[in-house]
Amino acid sequence: MLAILPQWCCDVRIPKDLEDRQISRVNDSLHFNSIIPRMEAVIVNSLPRGHRHCVALAIMIVSVCLFSVFCGCYPSDMDANLDSTSADNAGSIAPLDPSSGSHTPLVGRQAIIVGSFNIQTFGRGKMSKSEVVSVLVDIARRFDILAIQELRDVQQETIPEFLRLINQNGSHYRAAISQRIGYTDVASNKRFEEQLVYLYDSDQVEIIGQPYVAQDRYALMHRPPYVAHFRCRVDPRQQAFSCVLMNVHVDPDDTVAEFTALQDIIHSIFPNHPGEDDFILLGDMNAEASKFSRFRWLTDQFATIPPHWKTNTRQKESYDNITFDARRTAEFLNQAGVMNLMQEYNLSREAAIQVSDHMPIWAVFASHEFVPAELTQEQQLLR
Repeated sequence: MLAILPQWCCDVRIPKDLEDRQISRVNDSLHFNSIIPRMEAVIVNSLPRGHRHCVALAIMIVSVCLFSVFCGCYPSDMDANLDSTSADNAGSIAPLDPSSGSHTPLVGRQAIIVGSFNIQTFGRGKMSKSEVVSVLVDIARRFDILAIQELRDVQQETIPEFLRLINQNGSHYRAAISQRIGYTDVASNKRFEEQLVYLYDSDQVEIIGQPYVAQDRYALMHRPPYVAHFRCRVDPRQQAFSCVLMNVHVDPDDTVAEFTALQDIIHSIFPNHPGEDDFILLGDMNAEASKFSRFRWLTDQFATIPPHWKTNTRQKESYDNITFDARRTAEFLNQAGVMNLMQEYNLSREAAIQVSDHMPIWAVFASHEFVPAELTQEQQLLR
């Protein structure tokens, strides 16, 4: 596998220990965050679908202002912390060489690249375009795990063919594919369905158990997260980094309701993986980080893609993200970015949009488990 990162990709760095100031603000906001999203969901869901956008936007603006007053943490303040953090906090494992074109075994590089990519309307039509497929194949080979959104193929032929092309160079990629999930539009009476996918290099990582679509007991999400438990193939196995990935595609017309629903859904996932401390939500959020940061899905929630990094191909919106608990997922190596299709493959904007209207995003994690000292102390107290 070509486990490489292009030289132009951005690099975000956060401190290993969150500042006391930020932690206190987050703790003060927990009760506030548990009330406002629920109020929004009740109000927004009671409205006709066509009127939800305006009302949801008004509620969001008011609640963000209140959140800022209560917690003293404005989006610009949060962005400043992302940008100003010293690169000295990158950890003891050296970054992956972005200029290396050779395959580096996982045990040698001690890190994995996890990505997310909404491949717009990924199906037989897109697979019939050879110039598009060659780009998609090259992209897939750059990741150890790639979460894909918007697979649309009733015949179920796209992923088998895609895997065949990816593995033509001797790689051993496999795929986990959800069942078809979606919703029926009441106005048009049309059914909209897609599948969520994980492509992964089986030489580098393995799946623990059976992937599944998360339970949405209130049926608020059109596409609940597709969940898979991964573990790196390193020795000793007891020290291998493992994580639960939650692949999601949020409905752009119901972001407030679905962000609210995600809190209940994600919390219902935790008991399915006893002993696991790393839960990573990734995919197409259809909103920038500042819009969903107040929804406290995870305790010390951190989004690797800040709002000023644009993830759509037209480079106007920041839709996609990789989010986790920054205190518990200490394996994050402070490296993340967006793959600009036009720059990487020398494409015109029109040609890049033929590949997808989104660009791939990525983050790098250590292949061995790190356990923060404070969590070790907590575990000892529980024994």
